Amino acid sequence: MSNKSIFNYLLLGMSLLFTKASLYAQDTNNEPVSQCTEQLVKAQLLFDEGRIHEVPGALDLKSSCFHKKGVDVLSIEQKSTAYRLLVLTYLQLNNKEMADGMMFELLEVNPEYKLDKAIDPVEFENLYRTYRTKPIIKVALKGGTNATTFNYTARINVFDEARDIDYTLGSQFGISGEFDISNLRKKNTTDKDLLLFNPEIFYSTKKITHFYKDHSFISNRITEYSYGSLDVRLMVNYLIEKFSGERFQFHLSLGVSGDLIVNYTGQGIDGTPTAPGGNLEKSFLITLENYKKYQVGVIAGTSLRIKVGRPWLIMDLRYNYYVTDPLILDQTYSISSDITGSADFVLNPGFMQYLNANIGVSVPIFNHEKLKEFTTNE
Repeated sequence: MSNKSIFNYLLLGMSLLFTKASLYAQDTNNEPVSQCTEQLVKAQLLFDEGRIHEVPGALDLKSSCFHKKGVDVLSIEQKSTAYRLLVLTYLQLNNKEMADGMMFELLEVNPEYKLDKAIDPVEFENLYRTYRTKPIIKVALKGGTNATTFNYTARINVFDEARDIDYTLGSQFGISGEFDISNLRKKNTTDKDLLLFNPEIFYSTKKITHFYKDHSFISNRITEYSYGSLDVRLMVNYLIEKFSGERFQFHLSLGVSGDLIVNYTGQGIDGTPTAPGGNLEKSFLITLENYKKYQVGVIAGTSLRIKVGRPWLIMDLRYNYYVTDPLILDQTYSISSDITGSADFVLNPGFMQYLNANIGVSVPIFNHEKLKEFTTNE
């Protein structure tokens, strides 16, 4: 036998050995998954053939296929299929107690299970609707930015001639909850969250900046007001079905707000031109001894939600208009400067308004409470 032939036999033997080892490893690794899948396939075949008495025995609900910790051997969709099959089986066997129990297990495995009216029989739908299948609450953490300004109802002071009031950026963060109120009169009559009650509590910082000159144009002043508040917002969100789907939702929001002011500061810069191209500046603090501890306003806005797994990504854009002033009207404050001396100003800020944009994550929380007893006559 030549060396070439010996080499070919060795190469063939090594290839066969490697192939056998690979197949053995694959069979070992896949054995639990293939056995679990085989259970599901067998149960479905028995059901389709009308051998419904054999279906429960084909699915071992106590096996690791359904209860293994860590990585699931059966996916959530496969488990849902198995429990749905058992619900249908027990309904046909007229065993409503077992059908009820399997429906509960189905909702525990897949809290967001939705009816498919094209294939789900009436008895299955009636049993499904005996449970609370919507989230009891959707909890969201949000944060973002705001831009605030005053809608002045009077001149800032008795001798200003020019002013520029800017939107100034602030920030906010907080927690939000959403409760479905679509079916206040009849529970579980619609699977869509058409109407949501949406309370929120935020901590926000808001800032307003304005620039003005006196009548002689010898003094320029830039003033910034800043305050922090706890904001409580009560809104109703309406789902726009035309622009919504399974993976995204578009809402319109209306509501009211009540803000409790917890701190307030005012500061500015007094600048006087001394020569062409040159300014002298001096910082000053504005102390407003009396300011209102609360504000009340109205809210309108929109929100876009995108489903990412079980949570939802939320993006809000809202406009707040306050019907009360944050400050007591006609507050007088003094500016004292080494450059221009002292002067008293009357601040009448009028009504405040601001835009705020938030981004956050919402998680639904379920409680599959039994709403009513199931009877086969429903």
